Amino acid sequence: MLISDTLWNEVLSWINQSTAWISSRSEQLQKDSENARSAEAARRVEFEIRQFIAELLQKKRELSCLAGRVRSAYDQLEPREPDWLGRNGLSRAVIRQEKSVVSAKMKEYSTMLDQQVVRLRGVLVEIDRQLQEPSRGITNPQEPAQVTSQVPKVKAEDRPLEELLQELDSLIGLEAVKSDIGDLVNFLKIQHMRKASGLPVVEVSLHSVFYGNPGTGKTTVARLMSGIYKSMNILGKGHLVETDRAGLVAGYVGQTALKVTDLVKSAMGGILFIDEAYSLTTGSNQDYGGEAIATLLKLMEDHRDDLVVIVAGYTDKMETFISSNPGLRSRFTKFFHFDDYDPPQLTAIFRRFADKEGYSLTPEATAKLQRLFEQAYAHRDTAFGNARLARNVFEEAIGNQANRLVKMRKVEPQALRLIDAGDIPFQAGNKQASMGLGQAEEPWWRGLSRA
Repeated sequence: MLISDTLWNEVLSWINQSTAWISSRSEQLQKDSENARSAEAARRVEFEIRQFIAELLQKKRELSCLAGRVRSAYDQLEPREPDWLGRNGLSRAVIRQEKSVVSAKMKEYSTMLDQQVVRLRGVLVEIDRQLQEPSRGITNPQEPAQVTSQVPKVKAEDRPLEELLQELDSLIGLEAVKSDIGDLVNFLKIQHMRKASGLPVVEVSLHSVFYGNPGTGKTTVARLMSGIYKSMNILGKGHLVETDRAGLVAGYVGQTALKVTDLVKSAMGGILFIDEAYSLTTGSNQDYGGEAIATLLKLMEDHRDDLVVIVAGYTDKMETFISSNPGLRSRFTKFFHFDDYDPPQLTAIFRRFADKEGYSLTPEATAKLQRLFEQAYAHRDTAFGNARLARNVFEEAIGNQANRLVKMRKVEPQALRLIDAGDIPFQAGNKQASMGLGQAEEPWWRGLSRA
């Protein structure tokens, strides 16, 4: 070999040791998956396979580093003067040929690692299918103990990337978020192309922070991102698991770590979405929010190749949260800002709700609705509800319409569709807070003229 014996022996030793370990581990996990006859056993195998996948991807990173060192060694030989090459019995053609052969061997091994990961992910799919269908051989397929997350797991559908990006683009507002996600997708596409061409790939963390007030579409975007990552083969499943402080923190020593671990297990292959994540650092010194963060950071590192974590909340509080722990600042490197919806966007959201439910607005109702949203937007505070405000106003408007129509002796079919100005409320449920308008000493709606 033209490169040093030390480097080449390191490459051979790494390949031989890794091959033996991968072969043994794969065979054992295959047997375990075939012999699993209970839901508990199947889930244990599932978790072990996910850990093995993470280890295989770590092996790929190690191989990539070795390949870089080998390329560098050959690159240092090639520019040498022809006289020096001749004295040492070398030529640029010989160097290039050997470099090509060695690179091809290392790429072949890298491909083998990829194939192992794909095969194991296929085993995971089969385990999931068996857990959902008792007739396929796994008995007592009970769901794992539920953590107290507010929303259950959202299963991902296999959808093409372009379809997901079109749905993202169809969302009202969020222009900065759409642009940032578009830039990220373009970067990931190019890295995929570089990998296919045998070029070095830039490893990036996809763990993200969503800044913004409630009702700005953070959960909707997280769901789309889980599908986007799956369509790009970055995540194995592409589902979304939502939780908050209550789903992560327990009341007794030792329970928080178990709770976080179980939640991460359920999110493996997808996105773990933690709403109001800043609340993990706002408790007393005696609570276990810090333990939850420490456990989460460890698991994020262990499973960084098949898990994405998104933390979300108010901008100022999330800034404090991310700055509270150096581990958080180093792992969360993607930041997305969700702006409040302005009055035209709130009106468009209201119209989307109406269209979906088969309602339409009279011109007078539209004008009154716009004035309502302008006043609400001008007096907004941290409790501003954004899309939730539009939803609350819509629900109160159709309730008012129903009360109006039920008093008529005869109701024409067209009337059932129309929302007129009298149906648009001045407030929702007689409480500003229920509309997400915050608190004000002087009711803001007093300035609205009655239509």
